Amino acid sequence: MKNCFIHAGIAAALFVATSGAGLAGLPTYYPEDIPYTGIVGGISNNIITVDANTYHLDSGVRVHTLSTAYGSTHSLTVNTPIGFTKTSDRSGNSVITEIWVMPEVEQD
Repeated sequence: MKNCFIHAGIAAALFVATSGAGLAGLPTYYPEDIPYTGIVGGISNNIITVDANTYHLDSGVRVHTLSTAYGSTHSLTVNTPIGFTKTSDRSGNSVITEIWVMPEVEQD
């Protein structure tokens, strides 16, 4: 149960950090507004779980990290906070097209 509260706190902090007047302190290649945020729960075979939701990864998914404008999905691990954009494929599956690795949120 405590883990649920931690994830909720991280999600709330990410929402605050990614809404409003931009993303202060992040690299200039990060956009001012990131539409979706969450915590990576797992990644395998072009499928990623974010906050218990499953998404397909677009074959050309772009990954941006805090240290490089163009990274890869190999930089994504369980519990990594991310921001992302998504679309739907012809079958109605949610597909992530772009990912930004977000800074870790410190817990008290």
